[in-house]
Amino acid sequence: MDGTHNTISGGEFHTVVQARVAHMHAPQPVGRPRQRQLPAAYGHFVNRAGELRLLDNALTPRGGPTVVVLTGMGGVGKTATGVRWLAGLLDRFAGDHLYMDLRGHEAETSMSPTAVIDRFLRDLGVPPAEIPVDADRLPERFRSVTSEHPVIVFLDNVRTAAQVRPLMPGHPDSLVVVTSRHTLAGLSASHGAVRVPVRPLDADAGAALLAALTGQTESAPELARACAGLPIAMCAVAAQVIAEVHADLAEAAAALERPGGGDTDWEVLSVPDDDISVRAVFDASYRSLPAAARHLYRHLGVHPTPEFDIRAAAGAAGLAPDDARGTLNALVRASLLDTIPATGRFRMHDLVHAHAGETAAAAPSAERGAAVDRIVGDYLARAVEAERAVSGKWRHGPAFARPADPVYATPAAALDALERDRDNLVAVVRLAARTGRHDAVWQLCEALWGLFFMRRHFADWIETYALGVVAAEQAGDRVALARMRLHLGFAQFQRDAGADDLATAREGFEEALRTARAVGHARTVSSALESLGLLDLRVGDPAGAAAHFAGAVDALDGVDHPRGRALLTHHLGRALAHSGRDADAIVELGRARREFAALGDGYNEARASTSSGEAHLLAGRASDAVADFTAALPHMRDNRVRHEEARILHLLGDAHAASGAVDQARAAWQEALERYEELGDARAADVREALSAAPPAL
Repeated sequence: MDGTHNTISGGEFHTVVQARVAHMHAPQPVGRPRQRQLPAAYGHFVNRAGELRLLDNALTPRGGPTVVVLTGMGGVGKTATGVRWLAGLLDRFAGDHLYMDLRGHEAETSMSPTAVIDRFLRDLGVPPAEIPVDADRLPERFRSVTSEHPVIVFLDNVRTAAQVRPLMPGHPDSLVVVTSRHTLAGLSASHGAVRVPVRPLDADAGAALLAALTGQTESAPELARACAGLPIAMCAVAAQVIAEVHADLAEAAAALERPGGGDTDWEVLSVPDDDISVRAVFDASYRSLPAAARHLYRHLGVHPTPEFDIRAAAGAAGLAPDDARGTLNALVRASLLDTIPATGRFRMHDLVHAHAGETAAAAPSAERGAAVDRIVGDYLARAVEAERAVSGKWRHGPAFARPADPVYATPAAALDALERDRDNLVAVVRLAARTGRHDAVWQLCEALWGLFFMRRHFADWIETYALGVVAAEQAGDRVALARMRLHLGFAQFQRDAGADDLATAREGFEEALRTARAVGHARTVSSALESLGLLDLRVGDPAGAAAHFAGAVDALDGVDHPRGRALLTHHLGRALAHSGRDADAIVELGRARREFAALGDGYNEARASTSSGEAHLLAGRASDAVADFTAALPHMRDNRVRHEEARILHLLGDAHAASGAVDQARAAWQEALERYEELGDARAADVREALSAAPPAL
C-alpha cells in the first residue's frame, strides 16, 4: 500500500490499512546521534507475499547502495508494503533511517532533490550555515554525512528518477527504498535499481481487508472487485459503511456501480482496462455527502495546499467558521478529511485533495473564481493583521489603508501565527500569481516582510518577492514595483551567501532607486538609499554609507516619517562608529534609541541599544556597553528574535570580559553558543574560541 493511516470516526475502527495515508509526516528529530524517521507499520496488512519475496531477493551486495523501487498506481499500497518490509530489517542498518514524502503526485508540488537534501542535512545535525549554498555541492555533502554507517533512505511518492539520483547515501551497504507511480526505469540503468511492482489485491485478499475494516463478510469479494483491488478505495467505502452512509457492504458496492461515477483515465488514480477507478470511489463518497458538505469539499479543492485551519476552510466556501465546523466533521467521518490533533488543523489526503480539485474544476468557473478570491483575500487579511503587530510600518497598498482593530497582543504572537501558515501563505502567493491577481501578489509580499525579515526564511522570501516584481509590473503600479525590487534585493543582502548575493542586492537597490525617483515616491527613494548605505557598511565603506544615509534623510524632506528618520539616525551612528568616531557615534545612537522609544518601536529601540553598546565597547567603555546590551536583550528574548538574541549575548560576553567580569562573560557566551547552535550560525565557532581562551570560572 501507499501507506495511509486514516482515522475513521463513528465506529471502533482506528487503524488503517494498506492505502496511501491521508497525512504522513516524518517525526521530528529528537537529537543525535541517530534519526528514526520511518513511518510505523500499519495495523491491517494482507497478502503481499510475492512483493516481500522480491524485496528480500533484492538485498544482495552490489558495491554501492541497494536501490529498490516499489511501483504501482496511486493508492495500491506501495508505502505500506515498503514499511512492512523494512520493519524486519531495521537492526541491519546501524545508521540513520530517513524518510521524506516527495509529493510527486503533481509536477507543481513535487519536491526538488535540493530541498530534500537540505532537510535531511538539517535533521542529521548539520548547521544551516555549513550547508552548501551551491546546489551542485549538496549531494556530496549528503554522501559525506552518511558515509560512516549503513543508512536507510525511504523516498515516498517520487515523480522522476532525477529526484532520486542526488539522494544516494555515502555508505555502500546503505538501502534506498523508493515508491512511485512511475516505473523510473532510468534508476535501473544508472544504479541497478530493482523494480518491484505492487499490484491491486485479488478478490480474496480484498475481502479479507474489508472484513478487517468493517467486521462484515457478506458481499466483501464483490466490493473488493468493484474497488479494483485498490486498498485506498476499500478504505473510503468501508468508512462510509462504518459511518452508516451505506447500510452494508452490498449497498456500498451498488453505490460504486452507479453510472456517472467518473472516468477511468484520471492519470493518478486510473485502473487500466477496467471501468472502476479510485476517482469513482471518491465520486461516490462525494455524492453521498449532504449538500453543504459537497459545497465545502469542492471549495477545499481550490485551496492551494491539502492542510488548513477552520478559518481557511470556512473562507474558501464562504461560510462562517461555526457553520463550517459541523460540515468539516462530516468530511472527517466520510474519510475524506483528517484532523491533526496536536494543532486543531485539518489535512486532506493528497489524492483526496486532487479529487476535490477535480470537482471544483467541473463547477462553474464563476464559483471557482469566487473561491480563489476568498482564499487569496483571507490570507492577505491574515498577513496584514500580523504585519501590523510585527512592525507597524507603513506599507503600500489598499489592504493596509483599511483601519482594523488589533488582533495580536504581541509581535511574537503575530510571527508565530504567520509561521504556522507559512507554507499556505507562500502557496497562496503562487495561486494569486498563477490566476492573474497581481495586486494581491505584491500586497501579500508587503505583508510578509516582517515574517521573512525576523525569521530569516530566505528561500520563501526570495521566491515570493520575485513573483511580486512580476506582479507589480503586470499591475502597472510603479511604486509597488520599486518596493518589490528593493525588498527582493534586501533578501539577497540579508542572506549574503557570497559576493554574488551582494552584487545582486546592489542591482536591486539601484533599480528600485531609479524607479522610485521616476515616480517621485520619497519614502521608497529614501529606503533605497538607506539600503545602499547598509550594503556599503557591509563591504567596509563607512564613508559611502554615510553619504547614502545623508541622501536618504534629504529624500524625506517634507515627508512625515519619524520612524524612517530614526532609522537613518541609527544607521548614521553605526557608520560613525565604523569610521572610528566613537564619541559622535554614541551621541547619534543615543538619539536614535530615544526616538524609537517615543515611537513605541521596541525592536528598533533594542537594536539601537545594541549598536550603542558596540560603540561603547570600541571606545573602551565596557561598563556602558554592558548596560546597553543588558537593556537590549529582553525585547529580543520576549519576541523570540533568536538571531538578534544570540548576537547580543555574544557581545555581552565580550563586554563582561573587557571589564574583567570573567564569570559573567562565560555565562553570556555559553548562552550565546546555545542560541547559535540552535540556529546553525557559523559564529558559534567564535564563541567556542572565546570560551576556550577565557580563564576558568571561579
